[in-house]
Parts: sequence; structure tokens; C-alpha cells
Amino acid sequence: MGKATNAGVHAGTGFEFQKHCALFIYLDRYFQDIDKSFFICFEHYDDFLFAYLNDVGELKDIEIYQAKKSTSQWGLNKKLIEPLLKILDTVDQVEKDEIQKEKDYKALLFFITNGYIKLTKNKITELINAANLKVPFLQLPEIIQEDIKEQILSLNKSAAISELTKLNFQYIDIANTAESQRDQLIGMFGRLFGEKVHDHKAAVD
Repeated sequence: MGKATNAGVHAGTGFEFQKHCALFIYLDRYFQDIDKSFFICFEHYDDFLFAYLNDVGELKDIEIYQAKKSTSQWGLNKKLIEPLLKILDTVDQVEKDEIQKEKDYKALLFFITNGYIKLTKNKITELINAANLKVPFLQLPEIIQEDIKEQILSLNKSAAISELTKLNFQYIDIANTAESQRDQLIGMFGRLFGEKVHDHKAAVD
């Protein structure tokens, strides 16, 4: 078990944000996932993960999320690079996990935040925001890809740079305070299930 495992549990507001992000994703693609076998896990290898299983219970796909709340914009700096470095290490940890896996199972990594991301290098800019919700690392301009690699290696020479091919930057349109996030999730739940569920607030809780 890595030193960072479960460390986030002690940061109450951060953990609330993780839970609310996971529920937001679950509700947002409820009908897409309704017939799939999967589980959601918190604070095991990273903030949370979605693990999808095949018909015999083997791991088929895994989505690993590093979720960060922010009231300011993210840029191409150490504040962003440090959580990216952390998430790269999780791929090897999942590989060593004893859970049974398909031979060709896939892992995807997500840096997800409710703050806009603006990556700029030599006047070339990539925005991840409400108008551009998700950008895979491999679709970033090459000059920005190289800068991210260099910054990661400057912090950790043995970093798993090859795992960047699995990385996605994602904006989540969720409020900043825990109370507002809950209100938003209750609204999503109500739109999704309507009168099929008597108490939407209780269901979210």
C-alpha cells in the first residue's frame, strides 16, 4: 500500500468533492452504464476509480481519477504537475493488484477538476473548460506534451512517462461548495428518476 493511500480521507472538503464528482459522473452516464457490471472505489489507488467487469468478474476496463477542486484556473506549472505525477504511479499499482484481469484490460487516467485548465507554451494554448470538457494527453499540441513530460521528470526522474498516453484532462461542471454540489446532484437525480424515487435528497445522501 502506497504512502499516499487514504491520505485524502483526512482532508474533509476534498473527500466530499471526490464523492460528489463520482456521483456526478455516475448520474451523468447512468443510461450508458445501466447494463454494465462495475464498482466505484474511493481512496484506494487514487481519489476514486470506476472498475468495469466482464461476464466472469474479471477486470475489463478501469478509469482512475485524480479529482481536484479549484476556484482558480489551472496552468502549466507545479500545481498541476504534482497531481499528474501521482496519478501516473497508479497504473503500475493496479497492474500488481490481485484482482483478476482480462488479458487485454485497459486503464485510463483522468485529472478532473471544476476549474478551467489553460495550458500555454510559446503562445500555443489548449483550453479545457465548459466548452471543451475532455482532452486526451495525446491530442494536446506536441510542444505542450513535451513541456509536461519535462516538468514531470524534473520532479521525479523515474516517473512513468509512458503512462501519459492514458491520461485525460477533464472539466466537470460542478459547484465549489459541498452544499451547492449536493443541491446540484439532487437536481440531477430528480431529472433522471422523477417520481420513480420518492425522496431524491435521501437517495443522494
